[in-house]
Amino acid sequence: MKKRICFIWISAILLLGIGGYLTSRLLGKTDTNSVGEMTVSAGGQELTALKCWSFSLHDGLSGDAFPLMQQDLLDKLETIAYAMDLTVSFNEKPMSTTYYVYGDNFYTHIDGFWNIPTLNLPSTPGLYILRVQATWGAVDNYEGYDYLCKVLIQ
Repeated sequence: MKKRICFIWISAILLLGIGGYLTSRLLGKTDTNSVGEMTVSAGGQELTALKCWSFSLHDGLSGDAFPLMQQDLLDKLETIAYAMDLTVSFNEKPMSTTYYVYGDNFYTHIDGFWNIPTLNLPSTPGLYILRVQATWGAVDNYEGYDYLCKVLIQ
């Protein structure tokens, strides 16, 4: 009987904690992590990349989103024309960044340009999707965001 009551109390506490955390995520509240914006610049052009929450760890609770492999997201991405001076910058310093380059859809990743620590783009002309995954916060309390845009290489 005591085990059952203890189990019910622990379950209730866990559900309330998870529910509170998920509610705060849905309402757009973050803990103490400052999450920045990413800007892509090239040839005098500049754009702010689309930012999407990807994963987090707060107070021992982790969560992640489904991969952003949705074709309808392509319509929301801004395009920048490639120039030799292309740069990616953040208005605040993330804990870490990882770069991914896709073909003209989210289903084709470009070999050699996948899960790399620095910005590198193919030299072959085409329309590419640049995804930068940035982690914000501390080792035991962080969240990750994907920053997305299209790069046109002519």
